[in-house]
Amino acid sequence: MCGARHWTGTASAVLCLLPGAALAEVCDKMRPGWDPSHGQVSQLDEVLLLFSTSSFMLTYAGLIVASLLLRNRWMCFLAVLVSIAFAAMHGGEWIFEWNGTVHKGAIAEGCMAPPYLIIAVFLLAFMACLVVALKRRKDF
Repeated sequence: MCGARHWTGTASAVLCLLPGAALAEVCDKMRPGWDPSHGQVSQLDEVLLLFSTSSFMLTYAGLIVASLLLRNRWMCFLAVLVSIAFAAMHGGEWIFEWNGTVHKGAIAEGCMAPPYLIIAVFLLAFMACLVVALKRRKDF
């Protein structure tokens, strides 16, 4: 009899730790269109979602492309500053949990991915623009 109670208590504790309605509420708030049947969100999906849903990110992508194609030093410095700000914002939001445990809960549920690739994209743009901005030009 005593063993049956212990088993029931252990089973209840294990069931309480499984993802349930509390985590589903996180995904309902963070990604309302996400359905668990679609599977986990990949890091590439995160990058595509970030750059396709925000007009500010499309403007940022245009700034990066224009600064690299035109090789304008001041435009590259501006792109470097914006890239650093975005990388710090996304990294800090995830590392320091400025939204509480919302991001970590969404990552655990599968409706968000860790921002490794997003931060890498920002840092790659930063390095590319910094190389163009600091490159010496030869006057012919």
